Amino acid sequence: MSGHTYSFDHQLILNAIQYSPIGMALLSAEGKWLMINRVLCSMLGYTENELMALSLKEITHPEDIPLQLDHIIAYQAKMDDGYQVEKRLIHKKGYHLWTMVSASIVKDENQEQNYIFMQVINQTEQKRSEAQNRERQQRYQSLFLQNPDLVYSLSVDGTLLSVNAACEQITGYRPDELFHITPLVMEEDINEITRMFHQHAQESRQHYEICIPHKKGHFVHLSVTNIPIVVDGEMVGIYGVAKDISEQVNLLKRLTESEQKYRFLAEHSLDMIVVFSPDCIYQYVSPACKAILGYEPVELIGVRVTELLHPEDCFEPCQQTNEWNRHGDAHVSTFRYRKKDGSYIWIEAQSKRIRDPHTQAVIEHVSVFRDVTERKREQEEFRRAQELLRTSEKLTAVGQMAAGIAHEIRNPLTSLKGFLQVMKTTKEEKDFYYEIMESELNRIQTILNELLFFAKPKQPSYERTCMQTLVAQVTTLLESQAILTDAQIQASLPAEELYVSCDQDQIKQVFINMIKNGLEAMVHGGILTIAMQKEEPYVHIRITDQGPGIPPELIHNLGQPFFTTKETGTGLGLSISYSIIEAHMGKIAIESTPGEGTTFTISLPLA
Repeated sequence: MSGHTYSFDHQLILNAIQYSPIGMALLSAEGKWLMINRVLCSMLGYTENELMALSLKEITHPEDIPLQLDHIIAYQAKMDDGYQVEKRLIHKKGYHLWTMVSASIVKDENQEQNYIFMQVINQTEQKRSEAQNRERQQRYQSLFLQNPDLVYSLSVDGTLLSVNAACEQITGYRPDELFHITPLVMEEDINEITRMFHQHAQESRQHYEICIPHKKGHFVHLSVTNIPIVVDGEMVGIYGVAKDISEQVNLLKRLTESEQKYRFLAEHSLDMIVVFSPDCIYQYVSPACKAILGYEPVELIGVRVTELLHPEDCFEPCQQTNEWNRHGDAHVSTFRYRKKDGSYIWIEAQSKRIRDPHTQAVIEHVSVFRDVTERKREQEEFRRAQELLRTSEKLTAVGQMAAGIAHEIRNPLTSLKGFLQVMKTTKEEKDFYYEIMESELNRIQTILNELLFFAKPKQPSYERTCMQTLVAQVTTLLESQAILTDAQIQASLPAEELYVSCDQDQIKQVFINMIKNGLEAMVHGGILTIAMQKEEPYVHIRITDQGPGIPPELIHNLGQPFFTTKETGTGLGLSISYSIIEAHMGKIAIESTPGEGTTFTISLPLA
């Protein structure tokens, strides 16, 4: 409240303070309360007596104490005007109130004593409202300035009023440049945008897409949303937000072009390309369907894929079984499919599941159907040819075996026949004749037994067997034979017990055959070594002799019936060994150096 020094009228001042609708008080020149009205007491939460007991300093916010009354008095002593100041007063409950304090000096009737007449207006709500408005304005300003999209405002005649900094990133133009150039709208879009602009007075908002030239020459696609600014029912301008959707538009364009390319390939492919739903209903069928099945594509739309399937076959994508799941989202199937004329052809289908990128649920299947009937016919002919070839090879082998058997048996039979003739002519009984004849008969029996085993080996009886134990048993059995040939058997076996699932008798027979061959090869004696090594998933047993070795050109013949490098052998023992090891899912390797010896390596799967 501004003014001059007023004369003191006690009753007038009393009435003004008591009945004022705003907080009022009368203070002495020293700043002590003389009179306080009810409005001021209610404003601060005190009774009149409580407030009278406090000084003005005690109810003033500490930061506003420099503005308290003693400063006002000092100021008023120099200037003949009232004083008005914003300050915070402390409520009885502890919170502060924003107030506007006005003070004027009045004199008593003698113009001697000074009094201070103070008015206090509560401005807390106004301050709070102003703070909220400032915060709201700052938020809107931040939203406007920091928004990554282009935000602008237009007058009712379309003049650009404001634009945020994002315009430079999106259009290449700075805001100050944008105010001085012609509208950045393609000529073909101007009429439509003008029409939509004038419709804003009747509509709440409008959305459209436009293409504008960038400062660097390329085009920018924008998604625009305009909202009318309405004041008292009248449109006074437009707020707009333009989002750069160039990347999405270009991506959609590439996808459309890609779809067109794939559709062109599908429409002109010799294979039949189909799309069907998760419940196996045809949704798309390429034109190749006509050439492959005889149907027009439209005839199969809506048909279940399995309706044309051969009763004995299945199409995995329609089975919904774990078998399909084990193959993942891609799978190849082969089945017979019925043509329009009722005949069946073989189809090879390469199928792929298409999943929803968010839920991962299967939304459709895409398959490429190829007619492989001719391939199937060629495969069947090839299979029959292979069977004929195997039969021919068996017959050839039988012929070779027959020749070998005839040769092997003819020799002992010739001896028997000769000794019988000698015994008939001389009528003498000589024991050594009988011994020779018995030896030859035993030889015939051995050949026939080995031949029988080779032709029809017995079914193995598998059990978990320690290889060290088996080798030890065989070496003990053959040590006497080694001594007779002036040879030694040395076994180097690992401490760790190595187990194999095998038929003990058959594997023992293999070891006997291999060790006997090695001992018989060392006609002048020597050392036969047996070594064992673990090499996952096999155990390797190496049998090495110090015989003359085997010429390289003959190694590939080893294992064939009746092929042998020994003078008295039949070759059946090694053939039987190969059959036994193959039946045990193992293998035999041969290494030989002429003049140094031969190593047979038997590899068997570990149990």
